[in-house]
Amino acid sequence: MSITINHVSYTEIRNPQGKLIFRFVNGTLLDNIVFDLWQIIIKNFNSVFAVGKHNREYVNYRLITKKECETCSFTKLFVDNYTRYNGLLVLDTEICGILCNDKCSLALNSFWIRLYCEPKVSVGDHILFKMTNGDENAVLQKLKNIRPYDGEPFNVTKNIGLFVTMDAHF
Repeated sequence: MSITINHVSYTEIRNPQGKLIFRFVNGTLLDNIVFDLWQIIIKNFNSVFAVGKHNREYVNYRLITKKECETCSFTKLFVDNYTRYNGLLVLDTEICGILCNDKCSLALNSFWIRLYCEPKVSVGDHILFKMTNGDENAVLQKLKNIRPYDGEPFNVTKNIGLFVTMDAHF
């Protein structure tokens, strides 16, 4: 048995910068997704940073390493990504705990970053860090100081992991 395909047409999905995100063959169920919804889908494809359960694996994401968190390029990319997407992409339900890389927690000015469970947060949403005084501008200023925590170690696997896309390099 042989199959010959003479002509195949595709739909290409691109981000705002024109980078090809993916391409699919026309005539599939993906054709039924309305154009406005593709904007939301594309937004999630571009989010470099995400949060999820430390001991889980997620498609297209990996847990960031302590070594990567110590680079200047990490800090810049993290702040840019957080600002652009108005928070961090949520990969799982019940995201609460201290934010960690593969070996230790992350801190802002030597204070752990704790995410509190919010019942209305769903997979695919973006969540913001909150200061106890509610000052969102203070969060943006402090993000420039995000670093691995140098204090006492604790069990990071019971907390929240900071994930990055598989192709992220620092």
